[in-house]
Amino acid sequence: MLKKLYILFFLVSTSAFCQDVDNDSIKSLIDKSRTKSLDLNLRIDAINRAYKLTKNKKNDLAKSELLQRISKTYMNLKDSINFKKTHKIGLDLAFKVKDSASIANHFWNLGFFYKQNDKKDSAFYFYNSAKDILTNISPNDVNIGKLLFNMARIQKDLKDYTAVSYTHLRAHE
Repeated sequence: MLKKLYILFFLVSTSAFCQDVDNDSIKSLIDKSRTKSLDLNLRIDAINRAYKLTKNKKNDLAKSELLQRISKTYMNLKDSINFKKTHKIGLDLAFKVKDSASIANHFWNLGFFYKQNDKKDSAFYFYNSAKDILTNISPNDVNIGKLLFNMARIQKDLKDYTAVSYTHLRAHE
């Protein structure tokens, strides 16, 4: 009986350890894919491997957070197809597990994506959505000010100078 307990303990602790190693290896691949000094093909291969490993994760919360980082990396690599795919999966999962911080980060990334693609109204909408969520989580979060500055830039580009002044003042609060 005692021998069976030791074996069970070993299996459980080993599987838990593998789960942590798996997260670390995925994060390492994401970091590698963000290393600008590496060849672009190596960076793309690293993020594709990170995505493949993440798809097999059982923990939805960890998977949601990893997908947010992966989608952002695809966006930074100018891979809009994989950005949209991983973003949608990650955002759906974040809503499923009710992870407000991850939802806000997904919205922020989507706002940035739309800003890069000159869709200012959509960018403003998602920046504002991210700001609202972050305000509910932590009203004094410095990222709220960053989002407000991004929103003010869009208002300036649209020549809405009154709104720019108001948004800029709110960013300094």
